[in-house]
Amino acid sequence: LSVDDTTVEVDEGISSRHPKHFYEVGLKLECGKEQRLRHLAGRIEKKLGLSRSQLSRFERGLQAAGSLPSVVLLEGSDDGMEFGADATAVDIARAFFRSHFRSFLSAEATVREGSDPRGVRKMRVASRRLQVGLEVFGDCLPARMSKALRSELRWISRSLRDVRDLDVFSDVLMAEVADVELAFPEYQAHVAASWAVARNSLVKALTSARFLRLRRDFAAFLNSRCWTDDTGGDSTPLQIAEDVLLPALSLVRKGGAAIDDASPETKLHRLRLDCKKFRYRLELFEPLVPGGLKTFIKACKLLQNDLGVRRDFFVALGRIEDFRKSNELGDAEREELKKLRKLLKGRLRELRGGYAGKWRAFSSSVRRKKLCKLLRKPEVEVAHEEEDPLLQGQAGQGTNLRPVDEYVIR
Repeated sequence: LSVDDTTVEVDEGISSRHPKHFYEVGLKLECGKEQRLRHLAGRIEKKLGLSRSQLSRFERGLQAAGSLPSVVLLEGSDDGMEFGADATAVDIARAFFRSHFRSFLSAEATVREGSDPRGVRKMRVASRRLQVGLEVFGDCLPARMSKALRSELRWISRSLRDVRDLDVFSDVLMAEVADVELAFPEYQAHVAASWAVARNSLVKALTSARFLRLRRDFAAFLNSRCWTDDTGGDSTPLQIAEDVLLPALSLVRKGGAAIDDASPETKLHRLRLDCKKFRYRLELFEPLVPGGLKTFIKACKLLQNDLGVRRDFFVALGRIEDFRKSNELGDAEREELKKLRKLLKGRLRELRGGYAGKWRAFSSSVRRKKLCKLLRKPEVEVAHEEEDPLLQGQAGQGTNLRPVDEYVIR
């Protein structure tokens, strides 16, 4: 038997590290029956309120180094996301799907274990990117296959979302009450119980036959020979990028320009979602324009993060109000929650007041004319373009890619 109580620096995989605390009880069977060891482990788990680890100590070390491997489901090796002038739509789609499916798989063990909220975030983001790829390249895939994969990815994304939203909510609460003396034990117990329910539902989903089929079918899709080099027809990848990115940009600029400090939260949330979709599409085609789309992506991240913080406070207020209305609370708890709501409302007003400046910064960096020139002449650096009028219309629902041979998910 061994006991570990330590803090290590964990690599997030994005050029930054953060401290992570481990408290673990380890059991090793030198001799005797494995069944008795498992019985002892179960009693210790129940007595001390511990959860069974999904990672070995070796895998834990790899996790700390940012090198936890994914389940080996894909054949061959990845060539990265760098393409030459002769790259086809198939090259881009294949590399994009493989990269983010590996990221999706690599987070699974951490998510199952539940020891690091970043695992849930990583897996959820990867699932969203895969959905975007299926939407963008949907016309070059058999309709039945594309529809089935997107449906299953949406299903697992919902389970990940429920846990992720409560993780973010808890972070917002802890950050806001860190410097003030507020105590609301009943509500904190409610949040912890809600998280446990969402967590159990997620684990159930990840251990289900349905999720195993999703992993198997997506891997089979990527390993199959349904990819053909003439998928794009007469359209070049940059022409496809233009067809995909310009309508998405139009949607963001049109929605953002119509918002002011008095706009309802639903409009701000819609803008955040549209901005996120545009950013994911930019990242998909970025390898075709080395360095050229980084300014656009950075601007999207800044606006998206700002809108995300607003959304977090808005959702937090709603959760607290729902709890207050549906539960019989003592006077002390009710008064503390009232103070917390007042604190959160003040922060939300501060954030809303700065929207106009944030939008001007975004719109001056993300311009249609500049994007068009980058996509049509990627080797030319464009700067100081005049502001362009807002585009009209809605984002497209795919590309003009020609369907490949049928591939059926069983």
